[in-house]
Amino acid sequence: MTVLSTSSLAGVPLEFDIPDNTSGESQYCLALHKSGSVLFYNILGELAKAAGKPEFALETSLFQKGVSLVDCPLELMAVLERPGFLFAGFRMLWMLNYIRRFRTSTKLVLVRDPRDMAVSYYFSVASSHTVPVEGSVRDSILAQRKQANRLDVNKFVRKGKCDFIFNNMRQFAVLANNDAKAHVFRYEDVIFEKEKWVTDIARLCQFDVSPEVIAQIAAKHDVRPDEERPDKHIRQVTPGNYKMHLDEATLAHIEKKFENVFRNFNYPLETLS
Repeated sequence: MTVLSTSSLAGVPLEFDIPDNTSGESQYCLALHKSGSVLFYNILGELAKAAGKPEFALETSLFQKGVSLVDCPLELMAVLERPGFLFAGFRMLWMLNYIRRFRTSTKLVLVRDPRDMAVSYYFSVASSHTVPVEGSVRDSILAQRKQANRLDVNKFVRKGKCDFIFNNMRQFAVLANNDAKAHVFRYEDVIFEKEKWVTDIARLCQFDVSPEVIAQIAAKHDVRPDEERPDKHIRQVTPGNYKMHLDEATLAHIEKKFENVFRNFNYPLETLS
């Protein structure tokens, strides 16, 4: 393990523990905000640990220190070129296309119905999202929380507060449509098929783990709340929950503005013919 001391582009001193260099293919994992990203990255982390593969989650590491990804120092970008790593934690493409190894490596991508992501994001911002103890990210989240608590979910969505997620999804679609090494998981297809999903992740990442370990990890993360819990991180897991929260005007707003996103990932449109 190497300690990397640097500072963000905004001048915040930073220190990171970086696993030592290894060899072999690296994998890069991306999941949209509120697509089941925490579940995805927890599963990936446990699989990597079981397989003895070094993991580095750049965006997550910065977030924990209250630093935005846009303030990432160049030294950390250089880490993303290393072989034999699992690079996880990304919720946007950011500058990954400028990473040579990213362009030639296996990528795992998680998406979700935009309508469900919008509802999940609203409740997360309003009450349940983790807040760093300090830094610009903390200030941003708390400001967003104030705004969310002045709006109901439909006004929140129609005011464009979730649009950045859908724009990220457009970028994911470009990646998925043009890169044969990008493998897309849809939340709706995997959330109730955990063991198969964990098996597929292990295969694509070339993790040498036993079926018993895969079954244990799948069972550990097969959490299904009996009722909706608005103030919890795992609020509910059943696809289609947006039908309980979004009115027809909001659905029409999302589907018209981001029709290409729905069609790219085969999500049916309710308000457009």
